[in-house]
Amino acid sequence: MKYPTEESVSEILKAAKYSSAKMGSQTAVVTVTLSNGFDITVSSSAANPEKYDPLIGGRACEQKIRDIIFELEAYRLAGSPFS
Repeated sequence: MKYPTEESVSEILKAAKYSSAKMGSQTAVVTVTLSNGFDITVSSSAANPEKYDPLIGGRACEQKIRDIIFELEAYRLAGSPFS
């Protein structure tokens, strides 16, 4: 059985399209569209709007997206119990 790796997730993300936006005064929202058209949308908020940094918010969102892809790939590689 294969397992997802940092490299395999990075390869998936290389082919993805990113879009990001600032929502309100302290929230970053990032959507990634994978090569198969599947969208993943996540957000990250600062506790204090005065300390909001879009780069930090974007990095936090990217890590969340990586974690989601790891989970999805692990499920896919394990095989579906419904097939």
